[in-house]
Amino acid sequence: MITSIPYESNEQLTKHINAREIRCKCGKMHATLYNTDTLNKIEQLISAVADYHNTTPENTHIIISSGYRCHDHDKAVGGSGNGVHTAGYALDFEMTAAGKGVDSRVIAALAKDIGFTGIGRINDYYIHVDNAPLSSHGGRK
Repeated sequence: MITSIPYESNEQLTKHINAREIRCKCGKMHATLYNTDTLNKIEQLISAVADYHNTTPENTHIIISSGYRCHDHDKAVGGSGNGVHTAGYALDFEMTAAGKGVDSRVIAALAKDIGFTGIGRINDYYIHVDNAPLSSHGGRK
């Protein structure tokens, strides 16, 4: 389900994600969209990463670089202006477990097992995941 919240929201959306972390980085004060299933899968991913690294979810952290993007900001960062970030389905982030960076290959493998529909390694530590309909990716990503 896609949910809209005001830009000013400080709501704790999940155990690990606050509304401030997923708002558009364009600087304009507009509503933020997010997909509740995507955030629930992120919580599952955090638990899976914790298990993989033999630590706890409380000792596993997500650092979100990009969540929701308005159409203008999506274009400004090289997107189409209508990508999965603009619909609230996607997050770009890195993770730490027990104080160490988590390899994005590990995150990608675990994200695939959890059922994310879009997964893209940005670099050794940053990754993109989304839960958009497969048609948004041309059938796969």
